Amino acid sequence: MGDLIDWPVYICVICDDLEAQRTFYRDVLGLNEVAVTETRVRFDVGNFRILELISTGEGNYGSPRFQVSFGVRDVHQAVDELAKRGLRSLDGVRLDPQDNTPYAVFRDAEENYFEVTQLAEVP
Repeated sequence: MGDLIDWPVYICVICDDLEAQRTFYRDVLGLNEVAVTETRVRFDVGNFRILELISTGEGNYGSPRFQVSFGVRDVHQAVDELAKRGLRSLDGVRLDPQDNTPYAVFRDAEENYFEVTQLAEVP
């Protein structure tokens, strides 16, 4: 891929009906459910890639949409490089509450959210 980002490692589906979406992705598509809370469901889709469903009732997730997270080798370096290219992170580097993976959130040219996520070290 590019010199900065890799293929998405995380795709998020913000949904109005979390249970219907959970049933669809788990039972119809056959994805492996690995974590469930009242407002989130996480699926492991293999090769260190995650699909997560988040309820529109949580935090700033006010309407249904897709959101991707691109893998990067060093999230701080990626944030710095994107700043040089005119982008500013919405709230700096944060840690994912489920696995402590560092990530940063941005908006694209049409105000869609996207993230950069530091890739885990693979032995």
